[in-house]
Amino acid sequence: MSDQHTTSGSTMSGDRLASFRSEVEAIKLGGSVAKMERIGAIVGLVAALVGAIVAIVAYSGAQNAGDFATIYRDQVLGGVGILVAIVGALVWLRNSITRHLRWWMIRNIYEQREQTDRLIEALRDPRPSTNSENV
Repeated sequence: MSDQHTTSGSTMSGDRLASFRSEVEAIKLGGSVAKMERIGAIVGLVAALVGAIVAIVAYSGAQNAGDFATIYRDQVLGGVGILVAIVGALVWLRNSITRHLRWWMIRNIYEQREQTDRLIEALRDPRPSTNSENV
């Protein structure tokens, strides 16, 4: 498979491919939005891990507790830990796939432009039909 092939099987011309690559490189360099998304993904992952650890520690504490007040307190702490883990996982997921979706959207736009240019070129320069009327 050459560099000009995309995953959908169509090809991009040299100018469009170069433009597409420069747009992808601009995404990799990023700006403040890309940095904030990266920070959000890291914060979400850390929150998910901390929430899971808090829930496990609280569960262990509730198993070893001798009175009901401690058990209830550990159950509430475990519930909060689970909630933090779920919210952290959702934040991580949102920030992780945003970059991929942005790349996919740019690729889709460039492929559609290439297809439109091919269609316009075909409409401007019609080829002779291959139907033979010598029957």
